[in-house]
Amino acid sequence: MQNNIDNKKFLAVDYGDKHVGLAISDETRTIAVPYRTLENNEALFNMLNKICEDEKIQKIIVGIPVGFQGETDQTKKTRLFCQELRECIKNKDIVIEESNEVFTSKIAKDRGKTRGDIHQNSAVILLEGVLHR
Repeated sequence: MQNNIDNKKFLAVDYGDKHVGLAISDETRTIAVPYRTLENNEALFNMLNKICEDEKIQKIIVGIPVGFQGETDQTKKTRLFCQELRECIKNKDIVIEESNEVFTSKIAKDRGKTRGDIHQNSAVILLEGVLHR
């Protein structure tokens, strides 16, 4: 019988000013699939808390856009989001990890995804990188 922690999923977050793309792993943490795109508004943290509870999330991976020129305004906004997420997430057992997401949006676009899919698929690419480390 598997330990309860082994049945928990990972959630990847592609943070943006208007939209937040999500991808989720399966319970074995081997497959990443698109999950949802949320509006970046006042309901965001409540929605993330509900998803974490409903989906039994063990770890949240937030993509940090650090390019070859270093940190940008979006990098700073995303790091602030991570800080707020750590404060607002109700389940303090959930690990929140930052991971470089350089090129995830470009790769998602190259895969022919539509604008609505790009946020989720950027999160999928981020999560695949974490799952296959």
